[in-house]
Amino acid sequence: MKKTIVSVLSVAAAAVVLTGCTREMLGGDQQSRMSSNEPVSVPIAKDVMIEEAVVPQGTNIDRAFPVKGTKKGVKWEVKTVADGLTYYHGYGKPTETWMDGGNSRIQEIYVIALDLTKPQYQVKLVSSTSAIPTSTAFEKTGALAAINCSYEFTSIAMRANAILKTSNWRLINHPNGYVVASMPNDYIGTTTVPNWKSEGAFYCDGERDVRIAFDGYNGGCTDNNGTGTRVKSLSSLRSYYTTGSIPEAGFVSSAPILAADYTLFGRTFVTRNNSTSGGGEAPANHQGSYAPRTAVAIAYPDGETPHLLLIVCDGRYVESTGRGYGMSALWLTRYMANYFGPRYMLNLDGGGSSTMCVQGRGDATTHVVNYPYDNSESGTIADHQGERNRKSFIVILPKN
Repeated sequence: MKKTIVSVLSVAAAAVVLTGCTREMLGGDQQSRMSSNEPVSVPIAKDVMIEEAVVPQGTNIDRAFPVKGTKKGVKWEVKTVADGLTYYHGYGKPTETWMDGGNSRIQEIYVIALDLTKPQYQVKLVSSTSAIPTSTAFEKTGALAAINCSYEFTSIAMRANAILKTSNWRLINHPNGYVVASMPNDYIGTTTVPNWKSEGAFYCDGERDVRIAFDGYNGGCTDNNGTGTRVKSLSSLRSYYTTGSIPEAGFVSSAPILAADYTLFGRTFVTRNNSTSGGGEAPANHQGSYAPRTAVAIAYPDGETPHLLLIVCDGRYVESTGRGYGMSALWLTRYMANYFGPRYMLNLDGGGSSTMCVQGRGDATTHVVNYPYDNSESGTIADHQGERNRKSFIVILPKN
């Protein structure tokens, strides 16, 4: 396989060291970047390797993936699903003080890592014509791994790589993408909470060309925690996702952006969006609570080879069950930075929706590996059966 070194602008690289954020790396103006003659500063293409990315000093970022055994208080199970596709299961109380109290709680997390240089796989954003469990999407698409994906369609923008017709279980590929959501609402559901659920997006061409972009970034970042960050208006983001020049066939918008070029924006999302008015959908309540979480990330464990990470953590269980307490956006950001060091990471729909399926792992029938919360509203029953019906999924498929 041919591999190309993509150069990084020296000015941008210096900015990463000093501030952790640059317009070229974090902005959403893809059209100007695609048409310019500047070197590409974001690694997005399959069959591409990048120069070693500079990890900012003074941050808790450890790029080395866990190995079997105990790391920083967490016991890791590591299993090969297939060549280049690895399953990680972490269980325990992190010993690091950066968890801000989370180190006194059991955390349980599940990660699928796909080596994006492997040609035998496809990554697809799939939307089903009716709401179904993640395990059904996993089974009917013939996936090797799958996670739940988006928030409610009224709050986000999404273009799917494939549609799963539930009437006959046909998976229909759409090489140019299929629009399933266009961020229609200014507010979350029927609440008075302004729509905050699109800060950035996960992009996917239906093969192995994936990226994560902080499309809403509007400057102001002053350090590697994302302090002072400004975010673009909802109308600006809606216009970009519906009429902008987006080269990938598939994408899904979501929030918060947890990491962008090693800047840990997830550490400050709640302080930057501190409204608690509106109940559970208020951003500070939604992302400040300790809950099950789902996320997608891109990491470079050796500094060169891109890996796609699908992430689910359990939550809301009482300690007597021995299952996970759950994480806020802050905790998930810090946890992943310390155990996988993702360069880019985007939070997806969590809570009772959080579900991961992995071939040959977990439940013998459904292959659900985590403990979805919807079967245990009291937090006392932990099994693999509590899946919530959803309409969007990220799946890893064997390439035919």
